[in-house]
Amino acid sequence: MKFLRKMMVSILLLGGTQLVAQNGSTQVSGLNPLDKQSLSARQGDPVTPLDGDGQLGPAFQASECGLDYATATNRLGQRFFPAGVAQPATFTISGIPASAVIVQAFVWCDASGNGVPITLNITNPVFAGFSIPMTLVGVDQDKCWGYANSTTYRADVTATVSGNGNYTISGFPTGSPNDVDGATMVVIWRDPTASFQGDLIIWDGAMVRNGGTVSQTMSGFTACSGNVFNARAFIGVGDLQGLGSQLELNNVGGYPALEDWWDFVEVPTTVFPGQTTSTFGNVSPNDCYNIALYGLYFQSDCNTCTYPCDPKPEFTWNGCNPISFDGYSNGVSPVVSWFWTFGDGGTSTLEDPSHSYAAPGTYLVCLTIITTDSDGKTCCEQFCKKVDVCPPPPCFVQPDFKWYPSNTNPMQIHFVDGTVFGGGSICNYEMDFGDGSPIYSGPTMPSFHIYTDRGVYIVCLKVTVCVYDAAGNVIQKCEERICYEVAVNVNLTPLKKANTTIPEKSTGMNVFPNPANQEINITVTEENAVVRILNANGQEVVAAKAVTKNIYRADLTNLAAGVYFVTVQSADGSVKKEKFVKE
Repeated sequence: MKFLRKMMVSILLLGGTQLVAQNGSTQVSGLNPLDKQSLSARQGDPVTPLDGDGQLGPAFQASECGLDYATATNRLGQRFFPAGVAQPATFTISGIPASAVIVQAFVWCDASGNGVPITLNITNPVFAGFSIPMTLVGVDQDKCWGYANSTTYRADVTATVSGNGNYTISGFPTGSPNDVDGATMVVIWRDPTASFQGDLIIWDGAMVRNGGTVSQTMSGFTACSGNVFNARAFIGVGDLQGLGSQLELNNVGGYPALEDWWDFVEVPTTVFPGQTTSTFGNVSPNDCYNIALYGLYFQSDCNTCTYPCDPKPEFTWNGCNPISFDGYSNGVSPVVSWFWTFGDGGTSTLEDPSHSYAAPGTYLVCLTIITTDSDGKTCCEQFCKKVDVCPPPPCFVQPDFKWYPSNTNPMQIHFVDGTVFGGGSICNYEMDFGDGSPIYSGPTMPSFHIYTDRGVYIVCLKVTVCVYDAAGNVIQKCEERICYEVAVNVNLTPLKKANTTIPEKSTGMNVFPNPANQEINITVTEENAVVRILNANGQEVVAAKAVTKNIYRADLTNLAAGVYFVTVQSADGSVKKEKFVKE
């Protein structure tokens, strides 16, 4: 979510005066055709207008401090063997720094077909879904498949980008009468703390050859006259099939491709100071293919990239107790430190802390951020909001232990803690070894006990969980006790709970099935109960929905396997609980 917020900030920053654009560069965006008079004539058909058909034209161009990009590519077509990736297809974006802001993002694809409208369904790493229509940016002859023609599409997916992670995309037509060869996602970002200037130029369209050579010269840019470094060139080609293609990128030929039906090839290259053109193409006497896009990127030190010291702190939160806080900066300068005060005496130096409150109410939460500018100067700023806090969740504890004799001394019994608890922390273990020896009490469970006589002993464990306020005072306790028969140097098969175990209380609720997999049902004996699904730490993990006034149901699909608890809070404030297992 931070990247989504930073994207909104970037809209303002890109139009500001703090960053200096490259001299001689041209800001280009939108659809073909663009600047037709400056482009060379279409090869083989000089009278046809340059509209992306049989030619490529400008699609994106920018020059900014810290500008760079990340890509992800998939083969998608289904008309060949082995077939491409099934949809929804995963496009993994990585390498975007935490300080970056998103400038723009696109998805390109090429197809054999008739130019049918395409709408992409995209789910981003924070599970937000979008439907984005693609724009047909180029049409040319069929590339040896007997389809109506060959097409290239582009979609502006900037609104979907939430940073690094997996983007699942569907909606690409496959088979007949339209079959998408493959697609590439390009996310363009800008790091405001970087000292270099980045230039990126992308052209797209449809340029098909059914065997033979094709090339086109990109123009409309000027590399600066200073130091130019970290240059890369890339090209997207559809339908290459292992027939020895030799690609040309930025005036240099002879680059091989995997020839995997959809190839997005990126190579390091050299951009010379003052360079104004860049040629891209392919030599393939025996193959049929479509060049759908190509681009050139380079960094330089021609302009001084600076950034101010502007913390601009802000935060959001989720939950009502405990609460997860999400801190972020709306400024461009890097953050040196974070400091939170939660209004109850508690503090944190984490960027995204979680905090539990001892009592409900409204608390003033403040975040202070210290940042530094490009000259090393530091500054700080504080941001505060009132936060409503729910009553703390009730603590719970279910003691349990296992035991086994020592390999070297059968009179020495080892104990292993199996206690499950939540809503607080264990503050005391109390263990009665059943042999008349002093009862143990302490912050950890004893690991062993040595008995003096053979026999069967009733060993009982009582565990206490404490809930503390911000000052360290205990404001709530819960404790339970369990007993087992422990055999010391005698046979006891099977092991069993001792008869002196505290009897289970009737909870007035029923949880089924248990163990559970997809969902769980809870029946209660009273109306207007509050039903929660908690993990072992006492955190609510799933919402239980009322089916009737006495029946509740919870979806467990997204829960990991393990032990969980159902709590039912009555109108009088009393809480009942049951343990269940998620398989």
